[in-house]
Amino acid sequence: EEPIPEAHDMVEIEPLPTIKDMKEFILTEYSNIFLIPFYVGIQTEINLFTALKNTDVKWKILSGRQSIVLGTVPRSGMVRNDDGYRNSLIPRWLNEFIDHLVQIQVFDIDCRPNNILINKYNPTEGILHHTDGPSYHDKVAVLSLGSDCIMSFRHKLNSDDISGLNSVTDVFSVILPSRSLFCFSNDVYTKFMHGIIAEPTARQVVGDYGSCLNADILNKKETDSIIRGDRISITFRKVKAEYE
Repeated sequence: EEPIPEAHDMVEIEPLPTIKDMKEFILTEYSNIFLIPFYVGIQTEINLFTALKNTDVKWKILSGRQSIVLGTVPRSGMVRNDDGYRNSLIPRWLNEFIDHLVQIQVFDIDCRPNNILINKYNPTEGILHHTDGPSYHDKVAVLSLGSDCIMSFRHKLNSDDISGLNSVTDVFSVILPSRSLFCFSNDVYTKFMHGIIAEPTARQVVGDYGSCLNADILNKKETDSIIRGDRISITFRKVKAEYE
């Protein structure tokens, strides 16, 4: 395993929220989608964002974003060893988050995350719609830092859909506020693709990406806009044993 620079272990984390029942964070009819709006405090966000922007760990430049992968890298799938990623140690501050995600039952103890994907976006960048694939257990948690953005979901493509309407139609979307934790699992993981559409400007219009599940909660109308800034996301996943 490759070590990570010691600076990564020096990030200070404020106490994380006490949550007794994740059901209170379910978004509407999708019982497998949760959003905790203020998962980290303002100072923690500043500490994390600053440390990651200034890290000595090399960012891998991809289409529409830069990324770092920590922990266990699957032998096949969207992120593979032959992409230049290697297994590495997960730093202490990220293990604090993992411990808390297990404690509040976002992840079961036997599905404790061992893979961390960190993405860095400029205000007009995005990520193509995709599924994370079979290398991971069917649950994902995403911590957003620095800026709000809108993530949209599309039906997973069948061979007949690749050039058809289903390949370009957003079914629903979720506004991901800065400092929030967004979780999805099961059918939402396996039957939908998720992505962030790159726009020519930093503006995302709420009604442009299908039905927005948390627009009412955030008092947003379809014509309202999200103005994006620089954003970093931290995605927690569990690589299946057979792909380690």
